Amino acid sequence: MRLNLEEKEPQERAKGKLYTAVLWILAAFMLASGILFFPSWASVTMFLFVVIALPVERVQKFLESKYLGGTARFVLMLALFVLSALLAPT
Repeated sequence: MRLNLEEKEPQERAKGKLYTAVLWILAAFMLASGILFFPSWASVTMFLFVVIALPVERVQKFLESKYLGGTARFVLMLALFVLSALLAPT
């Protein structure tokens, strides 16, 4: 039984690193976009996205304490991304 647990750990770590890397990339992209579209409502939603997407432990714990962890966080990030895209000036 111990062998199975040891085999699963590297896979879980790889998923965690990939998830963290994707969140950092999304946060950096939305931060740059928020600065680019600054005097608009799109920039506000982009900055909110950045705050929610940050993979910093303190931020994640704060969001989880406000019931914004897991699926709720993903749905909110998706909604903010779509809203930002719709509000972005063309």
